Amino acid sequence: MIFFFSIVCLLVAYCIFHRIFVHRKTFTGTAKLFGKMVIVTGGNSGIGKATATQLALRGARVILACRSKQRGEAAAQEIRTETGNDAVIFMQLDLASQKSIRSFVENFLKAEPRLDLLINNAGLATTGHNEDGLGMILAVNHIGPFLLTNLLLERLKECAPSRVINVSSCVHNVGTIDFDCINTH
Repeated sequence: MIFFFSIVCLLVAYCIFHRIFVHRKTFTGTAKLFGKMVIVTGGNSGIGKATATQLALRGARVILACRSKQRGEAAAQEIRTETGNDAVIFMQLDLASQKSIRSFVENFLKAEPRLDLLINNAGLATTGHNEDGLGMILAVNHIGPFLLTNLLLERLKECAPSRVINVSSCVHNVGTIDFDCINTH
């Protein structure tokens, strides 16, 4: 009887796990985004690249804001080829550097008259500190996107209704924060 109960529990757990993590619904919308300007940080790989590709398919002008010029330009070319949308461009942005963020925003505001959607997707998990003395994880995953959003906020408001999307993961569930030494490791 205990064996049967254990099997039933495992089967139920498997079904729940499968429904939540494997059998997720995918977006099937047909929204058109012609005339919309989108920035995707970390758009050269993973979820960011997939997001940028779908936005380009829907007609948006997409800026891939990435740290690596080589990988960013290659991803932009791949997306242009795959989608037929020539309005996919690369602009260099290192979220670990406040100087790079400010330079990116200055160049963007000079070159582009509108911003409809900012997707803060870039993130990393590494050790070390940036040029500003902040821990890399804190700088890239939190401070950088905050500064970028804050510097672009007026343009977003001018182009309302606009949106900011912050992509995150569930990695925070496996760690803890020691607020007494938040920037030391």
